[in-house]
Amino acid sequence: MNRAGKTAGWTLLEALTALAVLAVVVAMASPAWGELRARQRLQGMAHQLLDSLLWARSEALVRQLRVGVCASGDGQSCDSDGRWEQGWLVFEDRLANGRRDPQEGVLQFFPGDASRYLIRGNTLVATMVSYTPLGRSQLPTGAFQAGTLRLCDRVAGGGWKLVVNALGKPRLERDVSGECRALSD
Repeated sequence: MNRAGKTAGWTLLEALTALAVLAVVVAMASPAWGELRARQRLQGMAHQLLDSLLWARSEALVRQLRVGVCASGDGQSCDSDGRWEQGWLVFEDRLANGRRDPQEGVLQFFPGDASRYLIRGNTLVATMVSYTPLGRSQLPTGAFQAGTLRLCDRVAGGGWKLVVNALGKPRLERDVSGECRALSD
C-alpha cells in the first residue's frame, strides 16, 4: 500500500488506452512488414537463380562438359517459351544443343512461383544459359551468349536484373528502370 492507502497499479481506463495505442502502432507497421517480406522473397528468388547460374558454370569447369540452365516447369525438360517463373533446371548438355535430352542428367531443379513472379530474358537468354567446359556462356551455335533476365514481382511490384556478361559471369542488379511494370501489363 502506498501512503494514501491505495494499491499501486493500472486502472482499467489506462490499460485500455495502452492497448489502443499498441493496436494503432501494429496496424501502421503491418503494411510495411508485408512489403519488406515481399521484397525479401523476390530477392531470395533472384539469388537462387544467380546461385544456379554460378553453380552451373562451376560444374561445367569441374566436369569438363557443357552444362545448361533452362526454364522448366516439370524438372525434366526445358520450356521452349522461356517461362522461367515456372522454375529452372540445371543439366548436363552432353549433346551441346541447349536442351535436356533423355540421356542427359539433371543436376538441379528449382520450382518457381508463376502466380507471384514473372521472369523474362532478352533474346540470347530467353530460354536457357549454356556454359562450356571453359566456363564461358555460349549458344549451341558457337556464338557468345550474354543477356539479361528480369525478375519481377507481379503482386508487390519491383524487380531484379540478372545480367550474364560475355564471359558468362552472372551478377544481380536492382531493376530501377520500371521495366517490370511494362512486363506485368
